[in-house]
Amino acid sequence: MSSGKTVVVPRVVSKPLSDSYVILVSHTHHPRGNSDPLEVLSTVKPAICCNRGCWIHENFTKLGKDVALYNDFYRKSLRPLLNSIPIKESFKLESWLAFKEYNATYGADTIEHITTVVNDEKELRPVVVWLHDYQLLLAANTIRALAAERGLRVKIGLVLYKPFPAWDVFRICPWAEEILLGILACDVVGVQAESHRDNFIDSCRRRLGCRVDVAKGLVEHGSHACAVRVVPVGVPYAEVEEIARDPGIVSMTPSSDPSVKQIVSYDTKDRAGEALYKLQAFEALLAEYPEHVHKVEWVQVEDDTNLITPCEAYLQLSKAIEARLKKATVKIISDMKSKQSLISTLKNADVALIGSSLADEPCLVAKEFVASQIENPTGVLVLSNFSTAAETMKEALRCNPCHIKETAEVLHKALTMPEDERIVRMNFLKRREKLNEVFAWARSFISELEQYDGVRSSFEPVTLLEIDSYMRSYVGNCQKLAVLLDFDGTLAPLCPHPDLSKMPAQTRDVLEKLSKMPEVFIAMISGRNVNNLKEMVGIEGITYAGNHGMEILHSDGTKFVYKIPEDFIKRAEELFKGIEAKLCRDGAWLERKGSLMTYHYRSTPAELRPALIEETMALIKKAGFRGNMAHCSIEAKPPVQWNKGRAAVHILCKEFGHDWTDRIRVVFAGDDTTDEDAMEVLKGMAATFRIAPPTITKSWAERRVPDTLAIQTLLKWIERHYRT
Repeated sequence: MSSGKTVVVPRVVSKPLSDSYVILVSHTHHPRGNSDPLEVLSTVKPAICCNRGCWIHENFTKLGKDVALYNDFYRKSLRPLLNSIPIKESFKLESWLAFKEYNATYGADTIEHITTVVNDEKELRPVVVWLHDYQLLLAANTIRALAAERGLRVKIGLVLYKPFPAWDVFRICPWAEEILLGILACDVVGVQAESHRDNFIDSCRRRLGCRVDVAKGLVEHGSHACAVRVVPVGVPYAEVEEIARDPGIVSMTPSSDPSVKQIVSYDTKDRAGEALYKLQAFEALLAEYPEHVHKVEWVQVEDDTNLITPCEAYLQLSKAIEARLKKATVKIISDMKSKQSLISTLKNADVALIGSSLADEPCLVAKEFVASQIENPTGVLVLSNFSTAAETMKEALRCNPCHIKETAEVLHKALTMPEDERIVRMNFLKRREKLNEVFAWARSFISELEQYDGVRSSFEPVTLLEIDSYMRSYVGNCQKLAVLLDFDGTLAPLCPHPDLSKMPAQTRDVLEKLSKMPEVFIAMISGRNVNNLKEMVGIEGITYAGNHGMEILHSDGTKFVYKIPEDFIKRAEELFKGIEAKLCRDGAWLERKGSLMTYHYRSTPAELRPALIEETMALIKKAGFRGNMAHCSIEAKPPVQWNKGRAAVHILCKEFGHDWTDRIRVVFAGDDTTDEDAMEVLKGMAATFRIAPPTITKSWAERRVPDTLAIQTLLKWIERHYRT
């Protein structure tokens, strides 16, 4: 399935945004796009494409049910969630799955285009991918994974126009973790305000257990760091000014009396209920300050993004105001015909009241109002306290639309503001918005992306102090600590072949010291055969659990073996022969571990892996076994109720009794999906650490760390803590 269109736009008269090969990826154009982020896209697109960049987008009109589900998720689930008004009933699994599928398809199409450009056109410029807004929150994960497989160097950035809510709001989403991980696959994420940046970083820290650097705007995930940058979107300032200067453009709300001032209130129609608060403030203004009666008109402008009519209460109140004043004082424009009409209406406004009582996306209309003020005396901008624009447009007046009296007072202040103050405030606003117009904004975002190296070098290695900040409060004064550890990928870096694995000397030294401390109990729980595991670690006096805990050699010399039904022993033999005969090719090989086996394909070329994985999983399923994906391998196990989680509990109970929760503290560290079984069982009962993979992977771990060096540091902290 293709996501739709790839458009390589011919060179146009526009200054390129970058020397890189920029690929703009978006879901589609809005049919009109009045003051919508997609209008920004249509403005930036020519500048991106003028140096042979491209635009990958979707044409939804020819697609069916799955696209409807995709639209349903981002419109009815994501949009309210990001605006901090989540609708719990909107989170439907089928819509989420469609959203995931289409994001993966966009990512795959992007990589296909990059591959074509690099191979066919000999493109030597750096490749930059610009993902456009919240409809593509997961696409970066596919792009990053496929680029790594094909050896492509790609910088990935996401521009998020919607606010990012606080974690206590975002956590309502059933798939919050996957969304956070999808975003973290980007090198740079551009948000509209500092509060959005802080909310995102806090969510990653609290839900994922990632290391973060708030001051630098960095979130670490595995060996990758994502930079979160505040890059407020701009408007095509010169274009708006040009429209405002055009004498042929007529306002849709001309006033018959030049002495009558106009207050223009702008809302999207999904904020129709919010507009009622503002109209009530206008009513309060006329009641509290009667000098404005018959001297001020109220113009309500609504775009047709969501095709919802004004609420009945709004219409009733507007009629009541007009009946009391015996004059048409409230004008409602439900369908602004063109951008020119909107700019003309804004140009003639004496006061523009913009923003709702909800967290909102950057209101480009506020910036267009500023750009349209080409004549003195200028109008006055009033922003909602909750508007994203209020965080940067500090010269504007501000109000809480829910506070009717306060809003009325602010409107009075705006209407009576001295001319010199109006001009000075507007000049400051105009200077900033002109400096940060849409092309300058786009260049700054791409520049951030080009300059960022996208690796963990911005983070120092995990320190003893960091470990102490978490572990000291957990361990407390407990005199006994049980340390349960995976081996491959946790203590020893992953290698092309299991036989090549080797623990770093410092890790071995600290484990030796810990094994001799009476306060510390150590157990290794690995997918390796138990004898091979003991040989690789080579430390006496500790417990070894092999084959994911099915074989356990306790520190006192006793042995536990989980009994597998005889039928599955026979099936294992047949499965081993079948895989070995059919699928041990192209660098793939099979490792036998009793009734378990591991199919390794790390040395297989990337383009051949999908077919081998599919065939292997089919054989495993046919044999009645379970196939678990691991690091470039597939673990085949009988469908028995025993795993690393059950093994961990068994080991702890064997060593400390069933009341061990009162007497010891537990640490578990792993790096693979099989380790998640232990992390899930020990949730709330242990301090759990996972070496984070580069892909979207849910985890039960409390902390995600970047590498085996972090686990070495953890062990050093334990040794120092109990030694001192």
